[in-house]
Amino acid sequence: MKGLEKWLLTILMICCVLIFSSELLDYYHHSRFLALNAFVLIFSLFIALRKDDAFFNLPLPHLARILLALALLSTTSIFWARNISEAVFYTQKWIYAFCLYFLLYNQLSSLSFERLCLLLSQLSRIFSLIIVAVVSYHLAGIIRQHGISNEAMYNLKVLFGHKSLISAFLFLLLPLNFLSAPGKSFRWPNLLLALSQIMIILLIQSRVVYLALASFVAIIFIFLFRNRRVWIGKVSRRYIYISLVGVLLLTVALLQNQNFRQRLNVFSYLKSQTATERQDVWRMTMPLIEDHWLFGVGSGNWKTEFPANGVEGSYRMQDQNVFFTRAHNDFLEIQAELGIFGLLIYIAIFAFALYRLHGLRTRFPWQSHLLLSGIIGFLIFSLIDFPKERLEFITIFILYLVLIEQMEGPGTERKVSSGWPWLIIALLMAGNIYTGVLRYRGERNTALMLEARNAGNWEGVVRLADKAENGLHHLDPYSVPIQFYRGVALYELGKKELARDAFVRAHSRAPFNFHILNNLATLALEDKEYKQADRWLTEALRINPRFEDGMYNLSFSQAMQGAYSEALQTLDKIPTDSEKKKMFRGEILKMRDKRTQ
Repeated sequence: MKGLEKWLLTILMICCVLIFSSELLDYYHHSRFLALNAFVLIFSLFIALRKDDAFFNLPLPHLARILLALALLSTTSIFWARNISEAVFYTQKWIYAFCLYFLLYNQLSSLSFERLCLLLSQLSRIFSLIIVAVVSYHLAGIIRQHGISNEAMYNLKVLFGHKSLISAFLFLLLPLNFLSAPGKSFRWPNLLLALSQIMIILLIQSRVVYLALASFVAIIFIFLFRNRRVWIGKVSRRYIYISLVGVLLLTVALLQNQNFRQRLNVFSYLKSQTATERQDVWRMTMPLIEDHWLFGVGSGNWKTEFPANGVEGSYRMQDQNVFFTRAHNDFLEIQAELGIFGLLIYIAIFAFALYRLHGLRTRFPWQSHLLLSGIIGFLIFSLIDFPKERLEFITIFILYLVLIEQMEGPGTERKVSSGWPWLIIALLMAGNIYTGVLRYRGERNTALMLEARNAGNWEGVVRLADKAENGLHHLDPYSVPIQFYRGVALYELGKKELARDAFVRAHSRAPFNFHILNNLATLALEDKEYKQADRWLTEALRINPRFEDGMYNLSFSQAMQGAYSEALQTLDKIPTDSEKKKMFRGEILKMRDKRTQ
C-alpha cells in the first residue's frame, strides 16, 4: 500500500527510541520488547487482511535463512535449558528478529534502493535529533553538577538506561543519516547533526563506541579520499572544511581534560577496571564452553550457569556482591548458550553481510561503505558489549541487513500472494506478547517487592514475591531468583521450613549462587544438620573462596563437630581482620579448652 513504508519505519523507530515504563526496574527492556512485538503483530495482521498487500517473496533471502536457523536452534535449546523461562524469552528475541526481517524485506521491496535510502536517512536524522536534544539537556545538568568525569556520565540514563547504550545507538544512526546521495548528505544541517552526535559520543566516554567511531571515520575518509574526483564537485568544500575544523576544535578542547585523555589512551583501558572485569568474565565463560561445547547450556541461561567453575579472581563478584547478567561478548555468550552451531550461525550473519557489501561496492559505493561502517560497529559492540540483549539494537541491526539485501535488487524471487505467512508471524508475535506481558507484570511486582524489602516489610515481600513469580518470570534483572527474596522474608518472619522450601526452589533456578547455598547451610546449622551444612558451604566456597559469610558458617559448623583445628584454619582464611573474627576465634578457643578440661 502506498505510504505504508513510511508508517512502518516511523513507528518502528518510535518503539526503539521513545517507549519506556517507569514501573519497571529496567525502564526499557521489557517495555520495548512488548512494543516492538506488538508493532510486528499489528502490521502482519494488517497485511494479511489486505489482499493487495498480502504477498511475500520466495525463496527466502540468505540472511533470512540464517536468522531462521538461529531462531530454530535457540528454540531447540529450550529442551535442555535449566531455566526454561529465560530460554523462552531469549529465543523469542531471535523469533522477533526473523519476523521483523521478513516483514521489512517484503514490504520495502516495492521501493527502489535509492528511495529507501532517502526515506530511512530522513527518519534517522529526525530521531538522531530527538536523541541529541534530550541527551544534551540531561548531559548539561550532569556536567554542571558533577563535571565531565567518566563516573559522572554513569548518571546519564535517559532513553536507553545506560551511557554506553545511548552512545552505541547514536553511533548506529550515524551511517544511516548519510544514506542518501553524498550531494544531498553533505549539507550543513546534516553535518551539524553529525557533529552533535560525535560530540555526545565523545562526552559520554564509552571506549567501545570510540573504537566503532574510529572505524567509521577511517572507512569514510578512505572512501572519500579515493573518490575525491567524483564527489568533490558535488559537495561544497566550505562544509567539509567547517566540519573538519569543528571536529578538530572539539577534540582539542576535550583533550584539555585529564580524565578524557585517559579515556582515549588505549593502554590505560587495558589496565582499567572495566577491561579487567570483562576479561575475568570471558575467562570464566571458557570452562562453561568447554563443558557444553556442542549444544550449550540453553538460550538465556549463561547468567545462571557461568559461575559453575567459580568466580575466583573477580574482586567485585567475590567481595561486592556484583552479579554479571551478560558475558560482554555476544559471540562467547552465544557459544556458551547454543554451542558451536550457534556460534557458527551468528558468525555467518556478519560474514554474509560483509561478503554481500564487498560484492556491491562498485554498484553502490557510497551506501556500501556506510553500511560497512555500521556493520563493523555492531561487530565491535558484539565483541565487547551485548547489543543482542536489547531489542532496539537487534531492530537497527535488522534494518542494516535488510538494506544490504535490498541493494542486490530484484533477482530470481517470485512474488507469492498469500496471507498465511503473515498470520503465522502474527501468531508468533502474539506468543511473544504473552511472554512480554507476564514478564512485565513480574518485573513490576519485583520492583515493589524490593521496595518492601528495603523497608523491612517482610510480609509485603512474601506477598509481592508470589505476584512477581509466574510461569515465565523467575529471576530479577540481576539474575537472582525471586524465591531467594521470598525465603529471606519467610526466615525473618520465623517460618523456617517455608524459608527452606523457598531457598531449595531458588537453588534449582540458580545452583551456583553462593548466597543461596549459604542460606541453605544456615538453616541446616540451626537444625544441627552439620554434615548437610558442610556440603552446602563447601560448594559455596568452591564457587567463591573469599566468601566471608560462608567461611564463618563453615568454621562454626566445624567447631560444633569438634574439629577445632579445622575451624581455626577456616577462620584464618578470612581476608579481613574484624571484631567478629576476633570474637569467633575466642569462642572457638573457649569451646576447645572446655572440651579438653
